[in-house]
Amino acid sequence: MAGANNNSNVVQGGFPSNIFVTMPQENLECSICLDVKRDPVSLCQEGHTFCRGCITRARNSASFKCPTCRESIPAGALYTKNRTEKQIIEQLITKCEYATPQSSAAAAPSTASRKRTRAASSSNGTQPTEFCTWTGPLDKRDAHINECEYALVTCKFAGCRTSVRRKDQGEHEEQCPRRPVECTMCNKLVPSEEMEHHADRQCTQRFVACPNECGEQIRAAEMDAHLKEHCKLALVTCPYASVGCCWKKDRREKLREHLNDAVENHARLQVAALEQSLPSKDTKKVRWKLENARAKIENGPEESRRKSHRIEELIADSMQ
Repeated sequence: MAGANNNSNVVQGGFPSNIFVTMPQENLECSICLDVKRDPVSLCQEGHTFCRGCITRARNSASFKCPTCRESIPAGALYTKNRTEKQIIEQLITKCEYATPQSSAAAAPSTASRKRTRAASSSNGTQPTEFCTWTGPLDKRDAHINECEYALVTCKFAGCRTSVRRKDQGEHEEQCPRRPVECTMCNKLVPSEEMEHHADRQCTQRFVACPNECGEQIRAAEMDAHLKEHCKLALVTCPYASVGCCWKKDRREKLREHLNDAVENHARLQVAALEQSLPSKDTKKVRWKLENARAKIENGPEESRRKSHRIEELIADSMQ
């Protein structure tokens, strides 16, 4: 005896007759859904059987009666399994879900598959099929469908919603426009159909021309550093502008010439800026160091160039 009615265990109705190779006997049909009984059970004394799911859904009132003999069924009545009938039904010969054109209409055969079909037809004189020809007992049908090469499967690649037969899955995935392809420059995986756009517009390792038209081809990831530190045509300001250098903003290639010509002036500006920043209570030692720095500058441009790299050290030392 099975347990009492439990809505959490409600199952679907019977098996449709069109899945069977031959029409099942009428006594195997459920009188509620008119399909072949699934998990047959009975409630009445006469033993009339129905699909467990059908009879469970039908028991919706306290005055429920057997649909066949009209016997009143108590609310707490227990199901009785008909194991013999179930075994008979499970051994009925069925067809695969993908045995007809309608079941596979959503997945057109691939070009290569059609070519193989035509080749097979011409070589052995038989008419090949694009549909599953499997037949077997009902209790083996689900296991077959789970592995059937004609079953519809969805492409595994993100963004592709194509459904193909399982037997064509490998061929589709080799050509799928959404299959990931490794960029030869940055090694990033990119969908095949997006690779051209990635290589031309997105890849950080692609070479692009400097926007300043300096003639250099720079990797995209390094362009900011190139413009900031190396491009000879980039517009830059003098690094001594903060201490009063009036050199106007110009190309980097001209900055080098300016720095070479303005060593003496830059040194004077640095010393003057430091003098202005010193508080009135500074010691004589600090003032002497500043005067010493000025004296070195007064020795002439040539001496200024030779001593220019020491100016920052002198200034830093004077602050100690």
